[in-house]
Amino acid sequence: MGRLGPIGFFLQRFAARSADLIFADSRLTARRLTEWLGVDPHRVLVLAPGVTTPSPSGEGQGGDSKRIDCIFIGRLLAHKHVDVFLRALALAPGVTGLIVGSGPEKNRLIELAGELGLSDRVHFESPETHEAVLDRLRSARLLVFPSTREGFGVAVLEANACGVPALVVQHPDNAALELVRDDVTGIICDLAPHPMAANIRAYLSDPLLQSRMRKAALATAATYSWDAYVNKMEAALKSLVGEIPSSIPRSEKAA
Repeated sequence: MGRLGPIGFFLQRFAARSADLIFADSRLTARRLTEWLGVDPHRVLVLAPGVTTPSPSGEGQGGDSKRIDCIFIGRLLAHKHVDVFLRALALAPGVTGLIVGSGPEKNRLIELAGELGLSDRVHFESPETHEAVLDRLRSARLLVFPSTREGFGVAVLEANACGVPALVVQHPDNAALELVRDDVTGIICDLAPHPMAANIRAYLSDPLLQSRMRKAALATAATYSWDAYVNKMEAALKSLVGEIPSSIPRSEKAA
């Protein structure tokens, strides 16, 4: 925000400190509310969003529906580090990739893919609907999500709901790490092409590992239900305002 930054920070801190209750979608966000903005920890509740679980790719379908080895989904911004993903693919011969999203980095990334000789096995798409994005996820074996700044990481959760494990990177600003158990539901590695390529190759070469991680990813996604989300939020709000009457007079309902 430039010179307006200090004003924005003051307003943000004032609003956060004035709230009776703040819902944070990750532990990282909750810590920063208390450590950076001085919010009372007792007024911060970690409440991760839910996810609608679609039918995972390959269930109830004939043949191998996994047409894409690695997929990235998200805005094409510098802190998403899709360039590192592309350089990792250049070190993994034969591995295919799909970049789903749009943003200011797109043209540069397309040029980089060409320079790295990846044009024949890496494609870029910008689906118009969320269902189309989920279709691409269902067709992939691994989500590669090298972002270093995430307040939650919904792409990881949606991938898990599609039976797709995720590779994420170590970084103090990356809350998506909270969604991945290394070598169980996904992969955690350093933000560098060589370790990323090594992890991708190891995962794709081991069908048993893929099967185990897919099952664990689905089980994890199943714990993020919207019913649980609403129930936890409702309980927190009731603690502030008291019990909402279970029955409302018909005249009040009509009003």
